[in-house]
Amino acid sequence: MQSLWTENEVAVLKDKYATSSWAELKELFKKSRTAIRLKAWRLGLVRTKVTRGNFHYNNESRLKALSDLEKGYVAGLIDGEGSFVVFTTEYPSGYVKVGHRVTITNTNPELGLWLKERLGFGSLVKRWRGAPSHYKECYYFAINRASEIEMLLSWIKDSLIIKGKQAGLMLKLVQLKKRMPVRTKRDSKGKILGEEHTEESGEILEIYEEIRALNQ
Repeated sequence: MQSLWTENEVAVLKDKYATSSWAELKELFKKSRTAIRLKAWRLGLVRTKVTRGNFHYNNESRLKALSDLEKGYVAGLIDGEGSFVVFTTEYPSGYVKVGHRVTITNTNPELGLWLKERLGFGSLVKRWRGAPSHYKECYYFAINRASEIEMLLSWIKDSLIIKGKQAGLMLKLVQLKKRMPVRTKRDSKGKILGEEHTEESGEILEIYEEIRALNQ
């Protein structure tokens, strides 16, 4: 059951969220951290770098500190509702850049906030699955950065049952891109045309095609 917020609580949250500690907020509203974060997210509120504290501390240690039950739950979410998204961007120079994203889609935003809090990275995005009158609001938790995708998949890949092959290919993709020398291409006026990988771009495109085939 969702926690209800009064108009006064909403006003106080808008005033205090950016500068108060989590202990202060929980004591003030008598609600869980997840409930407070969810309401703040819906209101578009953000916290200052000071109040975030060590939210961005060593995320690898954060993952290792999760219980086997939590790890299994994350693996189940990826197997059931996760997607390994790959896409390409073609620059005027003819260079094709491969992009990547890992997402978990659900109709409950609290799930995405739970993932963000436990993993220490990722973002929650709201979208419509179809006509608002026929479908529930849909949210997806997205991880875009190569370093974070590598960290997540290195930790979780052996626990996946359904999508282990996609995870292995995505992990290989981001690791290849990380090792490859990159040269920025510019036109005669200095305008950036894109980034050009100087090695192994053929192998990256092959992995891209393999992931796309598995996703169909």
